[in-house]
Amino acid sequence: MKIGEEQQDAEEFLQALLSLLFKEEVRCDFSPKVSEVTVLEEEKKQEDVYFQNLHHSQFSLSSAKFPTEKKMSASMRILTSSDPPSIPLAGWIGSHLKCCKCNHVRPLKNTPFLDLPILLNYKEVDGACTLQECLQNFTSMERVNQVECWNCAIQKKITFLKKEIQFLNQAIDNLRKRNFSCPNLQKERDEFILHLNYYTSLDPDDSSLQQLHEPIDLQPEILQPIRSDAYKSLFITRLPSILCIHVQRRYYDPTKQTMQKTNQHIIFDEYLDLSKYMILKTKAPIKYQLVSVVEHTGSAFSGHYQTYRRTFSTKNNKPAWVLISDQHVQFIPSHIVFQSQAYMLFYEAI
Repeated sequence: MKIGEEQQDAEEFLQALLSLLFKEEVRCDFSPKVSEVTVLEEEKKQEDVYFQNLHHSQFSLSSAKFPTEKKMSASMRILTSSDPPSIPLAGWIGSHLKCCKCNHVRPLKNTPFLDLPILLNYKEVDGACTLQECLQNFTSMERVNQVECWNCAIQKKITFLKKEIQFLNQAIDNLRKRNFSCPNLQKERDEFILHLNYYTSLDPDDSSLQQLHEPIDLQPEILQPIRSDAYKSLFITRLPSILCIHVQRRYYDPTKQTMQKTNQHIIFDEYLDLSKYMILKTKAPIKYQLVSVVEHTGSAFSGHYQTYRRTFSTKNNKPAWVLISDQHVQFIPSHIVFQSQAYMLFYEAI
């Protein structure tokens, strides 16, 4: 598949095609009232604040408290709206970080996606894995190294200042018991208290901490974040009308020092419940139905793409599947679709 002079695989082609459609929509000024293009470009700071205390096991969408519509940003209105977005494949992934050292939980950071990239869950016995297992791995918690934590730096400073203030208070009390005045120690203690009040007021999630300097009447000091391990989880925070799942079959083989392709089978069903992978828990299932499968045959560097598409039979108008391979189109039984080596899966909300 080509766009211009560059060769694209199916997933890259989709990304490039949607990028061109975005530009065309803006150029022709066909954008809707609440433009999805605007949403894809803006920082979702407001949503991050409202989502930071939401845990998928404790909250439901119906019970979540959202701001009034006038105070909502464009993306928040789309998030809470039942109207279909102008880009049916556009959704949001939320990243959740918790510091292993100080247990500080950062506000949820949302980023847009047009497809979900999943890794195959390798099994030595039968080789096959399920789509649900891959999605569970995608949203499961992992431990990441060397994550900058501003809260660790602030708490370390606060702990130091409290110890210094406690030591000075003890020294001042001892001197006063012996009827000695200690104006210098009192002045030093008051400066430490001023420092303590300043650091206590800081928000560890404020992006301006990177350029942080203390007030001019204090000794200038630049606060540096402390690196430590953190627990990271991903959740779907905004569902698209059509969910595209990209099965990543290419991988780097260090023994051969080149890219390889795995033909491991992934078991997928006609219906998919996404409620398990959402940041907001819902009692009712969130159902999607399979509408298309893209399959790749060949190696990591060359091959052929063909598509299986759900449609309706020309004879009795009942649901049926067709195989599309270049100009060749034919009706096929459904079991062939579910035996294919899926590269991209398209599910539609029902």
